[in-house]
Amino acid sequence: MLCEGVVRIALGNVRDTRTASTKPLDREGLAEVLRAHKTVSVIEECAPRALGLEVEALAKRIGYSGSIETFALQDEFIHCHGTHADILAAHGLSVGVLITQILGAHNDDSKTPS
Repeated sequence: MLCEGVVRIALGNVRDTRTASTKPLDREGLAEVLRAHKTVSVIEECAPRALGLEVEALAKRIGYSGSIETFALQDEFIHCHGTHADILAAHGLSVGVLITQILGAHNDDSKTPS
């Protein structure tokens, strides 16, 4: 699971939790994560799909055959006044939603990609 910003969730059966940023992008470290896991989740709360697109481009470049799940802010205005958590929830990035979706995506992450 790759996280940008302050959203970081540690889950028991998610084997690798790293914090990444788009500037500078650690392509070697990301390539290691991709090679080690058949499912990779990217969570970003700063800009819609910035880190996710970078990870997808790198995956294509190295021939990654696994799956990439990207969770990001929606690319639209969402009228929400509240806490940081309220705003993330309005974008579908609440901790509960992320845990459910990530655990589902990583449930069969027992083998590395071919």
